[in-house]
Amino acid sequence: MRKSQDRNVPQNPTDPQGQTPLSSCHCPVHCGSVALLNSNIRIGERHKAEVANIVIKTQVMEWKCELKYLGVYLLSAKVLKSNLQSVRQKYFRALNGLFAKVGTRSSPMVTLSLIDSFCVPLLSYGIESFNVRKAEYNYLNSAYDAAFAKIFTSYDKNIIRNCQFYCGLLPFDLRIDIKRFKFYYKLSSIQNDSVCGLYMLCGKQEHDNLLKKHNLSMSDSVGACVRSLWQIFSNNIQTFL
Repeated sequence: MRKSQDRNVPQNPTDPQGQTPLSSCHCPVHCGSVALLNSNIRIGERHKAEVANIVIKTQVMEWKCELKYLGVYLLSAKVLKSNLQSVRQKYFRALNGLFAKVGTRSSPMVTLSLIDSFCVPLLSYGIESFNVRKAEYNYLNSAYDAAFAKIFTSYDKNIIRNCQFYCGLLPFDLRIDIKRFKFYYKLSSIQNDSVCGLYMLCGKQEHDNLLKKHNLSMSDSVGACVRSLWQIFSNNIQTFL
């Protein structure tokens, strides 16, 4: 989804309700706003500005602070953001249901495999489409680590990291980065002018920042990126010991 510059929607002086009529609207993104069914949200520097409602024929489209789109809860903010609280709630609901079925005395590898199949996809759904910030990494990491704390009965961060390493699992922040690597790699390789234009406009800078974060280059394959992240994790584990 393209992030565009935020603008005011002009008010129609003949409309007593202060609403802006449109004869037709087929695009979900318009002037820094995202529209879905009968509501919109604003994304940009002026997302809190008071503007008139949009009217399509006789249907009023109200401005909202949150909008569900393709299973992701988008927030009205300066930049494109999602509501991670709802994601965590779904994850913990699935996690508690799984522990209720298998308990905590089952084989840790079996339990972790089930968590990886049924719970982790809920926590990571759509995350590669967003520019993830440090606070969001930590927010999702704490939810992911809670499963290891439950299984191995320890809340010590170093113990949890060692458990993840010897179980062959990366911390969640590195798993997010792998998803983002794959997403940008596929996006940059699509032979479509529209997609390439969106990538160059909105995605390339984020892709470059992600590569720079892990000292990688654009020529590195996804496999090389994964191996590099495992090496980073391995080096961090050695410092814990």
